[in-house]
Amino acid sequence: MRGLRTQENEKFNRFWEIVQSKAASLGMVFFADCGEGREFFLDDMEGEDIRGWLIPLDKAEEFQHEWEKYNESDQWIDCIYWAEWTMNDGAISIEFKTY
Repeated sequence: MRGLRTQENEKFNRFWEIVQSKAASLGMVFFADCGEGREFFLDDMEGEDIRGWLIPLDKAEEFQHEWEKYNESDQWIDCIYWAEWTMNDGAISIEFKTY
C-alpha cells in the first residue's frame, strides 16, 4: 500500500485505508515513518498513532523517491505529522497533528 514501507496484515491495512482517506480529503498522501504506540485492537481492525510525512498530492511522487531510499531531504521537515486515531461511536477517525 502506498505510504507503507512494510507489508502489513489485513487488519492494519483497513486502518491504513482510513489514514489515507483522511489524507486524501486534504489533498495529501501520508507516508509512514514509524509507529508511535497507543495501539488499538478490534475484531476487524488494528492500528496505532503513526509519525510520518503529510505530502501534497502534487509533490507525492517527488517525495516518494526519497522516502523509498530512506533519504528524505530537509525540504520536507515542515511536512512531518502524527496521524492520531480516535474512536467515536465505534468508528475510528484520524487527525493529523504537529508537535
